Amino acid sequence: MTVSHLCLVLMLLGSVTAVASPTEDMEALYQAGKYAEATTVARQILKDRIAEVGEVHLDVAQGHSDLALLLRAQGEYAAALEPAHRAVQIREEIQGPDHVDVGWALNAVAQIQSYNRQYPESLEAAERSVRILEAALGPDSHDVAAALSPVATAYRWMGDYERARPIYERSLAILEGVMGPEHREVSAALNNLAGLLRAMGEYDDALPIYRRALAIKEAGGVEDESLATSLNNLAEILRERGEFDEAKPLYERTLEIWERTLGPEHPDVALGLNNLASLYRD
Repeated sequence: MTVSHLCLVLMLLGSVTAVASPTEDMEALYQAGKYAEATTVARQILKDRIAEVGEVHLDVAQGHSDLALLLRAQGEYAAALEPAHRAVQIREEIQGPDHVDVGWALNAVAQIQSYNRQYPESLEAAERSVRILEAALGPDSHDVAAALSPVATAYRWMGDYERARPIYERSLAILEGVMGPEHREVSAALNNLAGLLRAMGEYDDALPIYRRALAIKEAGGVEDESLATSLNNLAEILRERGEFDEAKPLYERTLEIWERTLGPEHPDVALGLNNLASLYRD
């Protein structure tokens, strides 16, 4: 996921060198994993936009969304909720409650609430998001598939596995049909389904799905936090099955990627350290 809504660069004829806009600076910092610096730029952009066009404007809504995304990337989930909610409110006022952009803004809220363990609230926002996107784009669109995931995740963490499973499976089937079976988004959907199966104790079914998800990420050749998550997921189920020798290098590689891409103070790094410690105890 990237910070959206890039400003267009005005290029002048002649030999004048274009100067990067603040939004481009924010995007570059985000892509480089410098989330704290990007957040500082995002706050200033938002402040400047409000001063220029007022509180209720689509550019301001996007500024709130960008800020929420950056705070979420740093694990600051409680702080991310306020700008995420504000983005929804502004878009509802300007675009109406059933606009596609409102659906996506609600989906962002649902994901942050899930990270913040507010599962009933996340479910409410996620289900409304899906209803909006289904009505606007059809039940088998890529956007609906992506929006279904927070719905299933909320049911999962509320302990309702039987309701979560067909939603994860529907999301996966849509993505495989639209994006193809080897796409990175399919890998994420596979991880979600395998995680649910693991929670249900169906380890034999979950393990090959985790392996397929990781193979798709590895084929992409990008060592990012998404790959680290797939590595960690596979390591976890291997540890639970007592396959410690295969799990250990996966945990170690996970931790190295998280430290490099997220920084040493990120909650995921603490998770990685804890996982390694648990393996040594076992």
